[in-house]
Amino acid sequence: MSYLNPELILNYLTIHGYFALFFICIFEGPLTSILAGFLCSIGIFKISVVYFILVFSDITGDILAFSIGYLIRKDLLKFLKISKEKINFIEEFFKENAGKTIFISKFIIGLGSWALISASAAGVKAKRFFSYCIPVSFVKSIILIGIGYFFGEMYSKINTLIDTSSTIFFVLAIILILYFLTKKKIKHHFKEKYSKINLR
Repeated sequence: MSYLNPELILNYLTIHGYFALFFICIFEGPLTSILAGFLCSIGIFKISVVYFILVFSDITGDILAFSIGYLIRKDLLKFLKISKEKINFIEEFFKENAGKTIFISKFIIGLGSWALISASAAGVKAKRFFSYCIPVSFVKSIILIGIGYFFGEMYSKINTLIDTSSTIFFVLAIILILYFLTKKKIKHHFKEKYSKINLR
């Protein structure tokens, strides 16, 4: 969900300009991006500058998420006392589903950052991580600016829509994880059954 009030963000952006846009977008990207698009439509911001800032701030947020996941990996595993078997399972999940997980997480406000941190902590390599994140950042920024430019005056309703969309993406992410878990169990079951038949 969005952490800041739309009117408050608009006020900050109007007073402090592009500098505020960059830093707020790192932590509250989608809503701020839409509001920046709205400010473009009324002539306060320039679209080209806003687009560059949104992409740069989004990638900066991804770098922070990756760095946190990479740095806390060992300490987190020790703190949570996760078994080697579970670690292998988590790593395998991200190995097989890194693209889908990272793509969905880029559209989940709040919880999406945790998914990116988890992907990094699970051992997803930087090259692979950013090969998924960066293209999404370019496309997502265009979409959000467009929404703000044409429908920005409805920002209070859009804010509610963002929260609803985030919930939907979160549910889809849970379904994806459950699907993977079920698939792994079924594979393991048939593998054991097949091994027993061969032993006979």
